[in-house]
Amino acid sequence: MNNKKNKIKTANNNILHKQSLPAYTPYTLTSPSALEGNFSDIQTKGFSYDNQEHALGLRCIGACIYDEYQEVFAAISISSPSSRITNNHINQLGSTILQAAKQIGREYGAIH
Repeated sequence: MNNKKNKIKTANNNILHKQSLPAYTPYTLTSPSALEGNFSDIQTKGFSYDNQEHALGLRCIGACIYDEYQEVFAAISISSPSSRITNNHINQLGSTILQAAKQIGREYGAIH
């Protein structure tokens, strides 16, 4: 599994340093180091979080759904006005989304 993670990290680094990262809002992560930190946070928590990075006033939380080979084959997410996904709710909602993603994966034969 570590070899797979290293390949993904290398691919991410190659992409991040070859392409520009346009800002859609003042919250958009536009530097490779900021995105790398975000990737690390996603790996730790198991879910991702968009804090108005693409559209002002919109927050999203999502998680990958894995198949029986531990490959991502889908994702599940929620989106809502930032007034409804407050900072106090991010981890709770993220945990709920992650559990839903794992349940869907199990339905398709994934082992968690």
